[in-house]
Amino acid sequence: MKKLALLSLLPLATLLTGCSASFSPDLTPTTEVVAGQPFSATVMGGRQPVAGAHVYLLAADTTGYGHASDSLFLPYTGSTSQTVLDTSGGPTNGYYYIATSAVGALNVVSAEYNCTVGQVVYLYALGGNPGNPVTGPNAGANSAAGMMSVLGVCEAGGNFSAIGAGGVNLNEISTVAAAYSMAGFASDALHVASNSTELSKQGLTNAFNNAANLYNISAGPQAVANTKTVSGSGTVPQQQINTLANILAACVNSTGPTSLTCSPLLSHALSGGASGTAPTDTATAAINIAHFPSNAVSTIFGVQGTVVPWLPNYTSAPNDLSVEISFTDASISGPFSVAIDNGGNAWVSNNHFPTSGAPVTKISSSGTVTSYGASNMNIEGPSGLAIDASDNVWFADASYSVFKMSSSGSFGTATAGYTSDGFSNIPLSVAIDPSGNVWTASQSGPVVEFSGGGADLTSDNGFAMPNRTAAYSVTTDTGGNAFYANNATTGGVFEFSAEGVRANTTPYGTSPAEKDTLAVATGPGNAIWAVNDSNNLFELNDSGTLISGGGSGVYSGGGLANGSAIALDGAGSVWIANAGGAGVSAFTSAGVALSGSKGYGSSSGVVLGAKGIAIDGSGNVWVTSPGSSSVTELVGAATPVVTPIVASLVAPYSNAASKP
Repeated sequence: MKKLALLSLLPLATLLTGCSASFSPDLTPTTEVVAGQPFSATVMGGRQPVAGAHVYLLAADTTGYGHASDSLFLPYTGSTSQTVLDTSGGPTNGYYYIATSAVGALNVVSAEYNCTVGQVVYLYALGGNPGNPVTGPNAGANSAAGMMSVLGVCEAGGNFSAIGAGGVNLNEISTVAAAYSMAGFASDALHVASNSTELSKQGLTNAFNNAANLYNISAGPQAVANTKTVSGSGTVPQQQINTLANILAACVNSTGPTSLTCSPLLSHALSGGASGTAPTDTATAAINIAHFPSNAVSTIFGVQGTVVPWLPNYTSAPNDLSVEISFTDASISGPFSVAIDNGGNAWVSNNHFPTSGAPVTKISSSGTVTSYGASNMNIEGPSGLAIDASDNVWFADASYSVFKMSSSGSFGTATAGYTSDGFSNIPLSVAIDPSGNVWTASQSGPVVEFSGGGADLTSDNGFAMPNRTAAYSVTTDTGGNAFYANNATTGGVFEFSAEGVRANTTPYGTSPAEKDTLAVATGPGNAIWAVNDSNNLFELNDSGTLISGGGSGVYSGGGLANGSAIALDGAGSVWIANAGGAGVSAFTSAGVALSGSKGYGSSSGVVLGAKGIAIDGSGNVWVTSPGSSSVTELVGAATPVVTPIVASLVAPYSNAASKP
């Protein structure tokens, strides 16, 4: 499921050459290297200081996923040295750190480090004594104590806007916030990186900025996880984050890796979930948990014990250890579909409009909510939504029409939208092909295709699609072919060529589907993934033949419950919104369930009756829940993808499950 994205370590005496420009909308792109501004920090294990911790200042690398070198340490200038050269022989050997005082404090002096404007930066604290009895020079130190805190984007003045007057807190809550927000780009605490494309750098920046929505690093050492995002529109699962922090605190405040609280955490929070490499510190353990939140939940939860530093917390084990932000707003009403633009913003269609809400809502990558659409337009109930390569937003509507809206909210369509004689019933789904043509799925009606300019490309009556009562889902592949879920007793998938010629007279996959195929998506190699009303997930090749691999080719479990939409992430993993359940299901590209029996997100109770699903360039999974009129962001749960999805169908990307 997860990426092995890496960071690149340079000596602090060497200037960085990684990210050379800012892709944050608040900054001007530049290659300027600036002297860092001074700040103070405190390292705490729960409510007690960690003395003698080695604190490193790092920046994420941007030379590519799987980069073979280590981490980018910000360069040390040596002008007013407080730093010490690490000669431990471990992964930080040869790099400079600042050691915390007896009360866990340190000061980072101006001009002791440089950062390149646009770099995303974080602090990493390793080791130290969390208050264990001291009987020798190094006694009481806990090598498994690893904590992180996201500072954010290096700005033109060498500042980090996340740092307030109170300085920076490094503790277990800041570690959870950092681990989950950067999980899409991290393999461990010293390996965090993106590709060198602007899109990937944007996703990396967005991911780091999201940490501030989970925890305020300058709120003081007693502050717990946030209850609301910075914008105030999103609800943060404070109990879940505090619980995760308590789990880490039990290990941080122990005598070391072999202690009764560290050992079960490190031996179960493995790099591959139930298998793989054991972490050596709590920061990497948190990243591994973020990657596999359904793994060994009871055992990992049990590490926190009965006396905990962070309240409120869960007193019984949750269903999973994922972290979800839930967005509600007056503009969000009956959210139906969600899609991501190239800036990482989530666009949502609101099916309850015009009774309530707005036609379309945008949730920015930082969590700001904006509504679009005029009440005087002939919009009667938006449903399916997709974004084209120019970031125009297309949505189907109950007015038997399709609307096109620019990313700034202006409509290129007439008041009534684009219509077609082929709409014998309400269009429910929209997909964009590599040529920019717009395909729609209609309820009990034929297939209708529009050009990017809104011209009807179908015959007077549309392209005929037999044997189905409602085509709820449509997707396209790299060849411009369109695939429709066949929501009928025969089930399966129908394929149309780019010219509108139906490739199959009987649907693909009727045998595994049995009935009522609800959602369809294309994956690596133009494989076709579909889910049906019998809670079966199945994969077909681009000829419509069932892909069985070493198994049956039909997969179940993972909390599947009337899957209504499918999205593929950058690792080819399959994510499914469950209309009949309380969570989101996830499977590997081999069909192995990653989510538990209730899916991800069911612990918080915010993902109810999910309808739409999309994955952004930071690895966050976005889900719409019409019943609760909310949109949920599963933070760092997936591998980042190219957005908008149509951009992944065009060179140099080969499929919708490509890393940006």
